[in-house]
Amino acid sequence: MMDKRWRTKVGTVLLTAAAALSIVGYQAAQGQPVQGATTTSSATGVKQPAASGQVTTTKTDKGYDMQNNLFKVSVGQYGEISGLYLANDAFKTNYVMNETDNPKQATPGHEWVGELMFRTKPSGAKDWQKEYTNKSGDVRKVSLDGNRVVVTYTKSGTAGGIKSMTVTETYALVGDNLQWSIKVQNTTANTLTIGDMGLPLPFREYWTYPPKEGESPSQTAYEGSTLFHSFVGQDASYIYVNRPSGVGNYLVMIPDQKSGAGFEYQDHWIDGTNGRTADEKNWCMDQGDWANGLNVFYSRI
Repeated sequence: MMDKRWRTKVGTVLLTAAAALSIVGYQAAQGQPVQGATTTSSATGVKQPAASGQVTTTKTDKGYDMQNNLFKVSVGQYGEISGLYLANDAFKTNYVMNETDNPKQATPGHEWVGELMFRTKPSGAKDWQKEYTNKSGDVRKVSLDGNRVVVTYTKSGTAGGIKSMTVTETYALVGDNLQWSIKVQNTTANTLTIGDMGLPLPFREYWTYPPKEGESPSQTAYEGSTLFHSFVGQDASYIYVNRPSGVGNYLVMIPDQKSGAGFEYQDHWIDGTNGRTADEKNWCMDQGDWANGLNVFYSRI
C-alpha cells in the first residue's frame, strides 16, 4: 500500500519541514513571514485567526463542504476540490478552477484538482496502461467519515478507469492544515508496477472571467484569479499560489515528509504533445480561453 499526503496551512507559523501542505500568511507590502497569535495583511487589514477551530461539514447537491475558521473547502461530484477559500479573505477568491466558473473546461477529459492519473503495468503485460479517476465514474464513491471527506475507486469497468487498484483520497481539516491523503493498494493477484502518479493542479490561473458588477475585467482578473509558482525537488518540493495583485494571504502546498510524498517532475500540457486526446484539448496551453494550460505534478511512488 502507498500512502502520500499533502497539506495546507494559513497564516500562523513559518513554513517548516514538519508542517506539510501549508498556507503561510505574508504581509503583502513587505513580503515578510508573519508570526504570532494572529496574522494581518497590511494591504487589507484582515486578521487571520491563530487556531483552526471546530470543523463543520455540510452535504451539498454535488458533494460536501468542510469549513473551520481558516478554510472553506468544497468537494464535488468527481471527488475533486471544486472550492478552496480562505476565511476572512478580502476578495473571496476561489483558489482552484471548477466546472461552474470554467464551463469550457468541463469536457470529458477534465482534470480538476483532486483527480489523479496513473500509468500501471500488470505482471506479464507488454504495455503500460492508463488508469484515471476521471474515467472511473462508475465506481466513484464520495462519502463522509466523521468530518473527513473520503473518495474511493476500485474495479472500474470503464476504459481508462481505475481497475487494478483501490485508490482512496481523504480530505481533512487537521489542526491548521488542509490535508489531502492518497492511498493506493494493488487489488490484483499479481505484481502491479505503478510507473507514475500524476496530480493535475489547475489553480485559478485563468484571465477571462466576466467582470463582477461595478468592476473592470482587469480588476476581476487581478483580484479573482491566481498565479502559482513551484519547485520540484522530491520531499523539498513546494507550490505557492497568490493573487496577481500581490494581496495576501498565500496558499502553500508541500508534501508531508512522514508519508514519503514528494514531486519528481511536472508536465505542462501543450496541444498535440504527449498523446493528448480531443477531449483534453481545452486543457492545453493557448487552447480555448485558458492561456496557461494544465500542469500535472508527478509524485514518486
